[in-house]
Amino acid sequence: MKPSGQMFSGDFLLGFVIFFAALTLILSVWSTTTREILSGENHLAMEERGSDAVEKLLRTEGIPRNWSETNVLSVGLANSSRILQETKVSSFITMMRDNVSGDCGGTYTKYECKRYLLGMGEYNFLINISNLSGSTVYVNGMPAVSGRFPVNQSLSLKIERTAVYMGEIVRIDLTAWK
Repeated sequence: MKPSGQMFSGDFLLGFVIFFAALTLILSVWSTTTREILSGENHLAMEERGSDAVEKLLRTEGIPRNWSETNVLSVGLANSSRILQETKVSSFITMMRDNVSGDCGGTYTKYECKRYLLGMGEYNFLINISNLSGSTVYVNGMPAVSGRFPVNQSLSLKIERTAVYMGEIVRIDLTAWK
């Protein structure tokens, strides 16, 4: 006669609990890791879009060279790298404040059209031009602030650059948010 194995219900229950606990731990770690990777990828994508946008503003003249709100293909604020032109800064701030129907078709606001022109994609932004003491610069009586203030953001970052505007060193802060 062969010896037969016997399994106690307590052994089975203990094995099941250990297996289930290990499985739960593995799934929890997997979920957390996946969430952190996605958050990191979103942050990196936002940082790339924001950096590209602010560098385009500060280093290029835009397309066409003497663009206006009605013919702009690419927004640039500089005469030369990091030397901002007063009329372009004024035009940029004015066109970003206008929230009526846009010029890019459909029911888009002008903000959404300009966000597209900057290359911000799905990310919202706020640009503030301030002097080195932190006070916002005024252009034609308007504060040099454009875009939208962050509201209920799940992700945000701030990109700071310096430039010369009307002979003064200024700080350009771009806050990108989603």
